Amino acid sequence: KLRIPAWSSQTQVSINGKKLPSPPPGAYLSLQREWKNGDTVNVQFDMSFHYWVGERDCQGLTSIYRGPLLLAFDPVYNAVDPDAVPDLNAAGLQPEMVTTNRSIQPWVLIRVKGVNGQDIELCDFATAGAYGNYYRSWLPVRGVEPIRFDAHKPIWNNRLH
Repeated sequence: KLRIPAWSSQTQVSINGKKLPSPPPGAYLSLQREWKNGDTVNVQFDMSFHYWVGERDCQGLTSIYRGPLLLAFDPVYNAVDPDAVPDLNAAGLQPEMVTTNRSIQPWVLIRVKGVNGQDIELCDFATAGAYGNYYRSWLPVRGVEPIRFDAHKPIWNNRLH
């Protein structure tokens, strides 16, 4: 059995190159067959953006995830003050993987375009603040509606509505 994470809504699985039906997120995919030497299983997780809309102190802000990774704005990779991060539009957010020549390499560094046309780079939350600086994981994002908590519907399913 393969565990399909709840955040991967469009997982693709193939055995020996033959594509299987897309498994449901947050479930186990049972692969029952007689296995032979050389059999291969290929799993491709859905790494598209998904969002967690803030409440209370984070009202009006949103956290952005790419697959299982929380992304953060770190001014080390940007020429923008953390208090002036431009609005992002979830509907048109297109990730571009980028690199940096900094001594501490983030696991993930993604460039997106703000509503105002300005490029913003977001790194993985684990690397954010590695230089002892302030960073933000709650960002101004338009076009994402909050969903009520439901134990049977994980927050990971908060996609564009």
